[in-house]
Amino acid sequence: MGEGGIGFRDGRLGVATKAIKASHLIDGTGGSVLDDPLILVSGDRIEAIELSTQFDPPEGVELIDLGDRTLLPGLVDAHVHFFGLSGSTRYPDWTSIPRDYKAIVGVRDARRLLESGFTAVRCVGSATTPELRRAIDDGVVPGPRIVAAGEFICQTGGPWDRVNLPLEWVETLDLLADGADECRKIVRRRIRGGATVLKIGLSADPIDDQGRAWGEIPAYTPDEIRAIVEEGHKAGLKVGAHAMGDTAVRNALEGGCDTIEHGYHISGETRRMMLEKDIVLVPTLANQYVVLDAAEKDPASVDEFALKQAKERWEHQIEAFALSLEAGITMAVGTDFIGPPLMIHGGNALEFEMFVKAGMDPAAAIVAGTKIGAEAMGMERDIGSVEKGKFADLVAVDGDPIADITELARVTFVMKGGDVVRGPPDQA
Repeated sequence: MGEGGIGFRDGRLGVATKAIKASHLIDGTGGSVLDDPLILVSGDRIEAIELSTQFDPPEGVELIDLGDRTLLPGLVDAHVHFFGLSGSTRYPDWTSIPRDYKAIVGVRDARRLLESGFTAVRCVGSATTPELRRAIDDGVVPGPRIVAAGEFICQTGGPWDRVNLPLEWVETLDLLADGADECRKIVRRRIRGGATVLKIGLSADPIDDQGRAWGEIPAYTPDEIRAIVEEGHKAGLKVGAHAMGDTAVRNALEGGCDTIEHGYHISGETRRMMLEKDIVLVPTLANQYVVLDAAEKDPASVDEFALKQAKERWEHQIEAFALSLEAGITMAVGTDFIGPPLMIHGGNALEFEMFVKAGMDPAAAIVAGTKIGAEAMGMERDIGSVEKGKFADLVAVDGDPIADITELARVTFVMKGGDVVRGPPDQA
């Protein structure tokens, strides 16, 4: 297209080595759909965006013609866990799985995520993920770009404290910290271990409740929260707050946390505070939906307590989502998927469908799972939209995801950093 090009103002090709052609482009910024796009890729970055009807790639540039497909940025799940599960739904079983086995299962789950179109994820709690991130970055195993929290951080008796186990056993997991000094130290240990984000637990249920992590009793003092946030921010790490209930969410906001995970049962005043601080909410709807869906299809597949909890949480989450949407709070797609049998990585596009069912416009939901997800990860300069200079992380679907958001569950082309991970069926 030369001088009239969208991202190619000087008419020079530079060092582009690939050109991706399709019928439509949804660039993740919330702008209009572009017809007949041609994405020029140089190495692992986007060199330019042209119109295929007005620009012919020079000889030597590999042309990937996706035909009548729609291109989008790589999808982003801003809340996952690589727990290394292989089928058990019982929480006690998860604590007994050997760490080496969890790491191997994590490799499987990372590959599934990437092949399903998720080129970036934020893992907000898993002891093995910092090393999984390193292995992916080093090219040892395939997977999405990962921002990794490592193990959770919570107070003794907090949301993830395994109270069914002896305290001395739990202490070996290095997830408990009490008092501002201990909180600073545990953050430093996380950083030493390769964490690139922090996840702290700010609310829980009573100590004898089976579903303790989803409660609304505030955890951590303001001083402890500030110590964690200050120490993390000094090292450039964002802090995600697991928080439900008005007091816990308010504590997270006043303590300087960067994202709110789940975030239901909060007041209008707290929502206004979130807006003023431009805080991203990750509502995690799919986590409960898959439990309810499984119970409907096969009642024996979900125990009675888990079903009761899912029904209660689902009602809270849907109500909170509608209120947050009406208030204009920025929300990111995040599944809270943990692994099989119900929350299988690779099916994470379900969260887009949940956003739309809960009232969000499909085009806005796509932004929530691309651009906003990148912001939640702290990677908005490199990913989340199809723009010149960003990583060439691209996916394509056969249909129109704005007309049918479930198209995102049927990705047929995946590119990460300029490398084709999954080609369309007609070019496989």
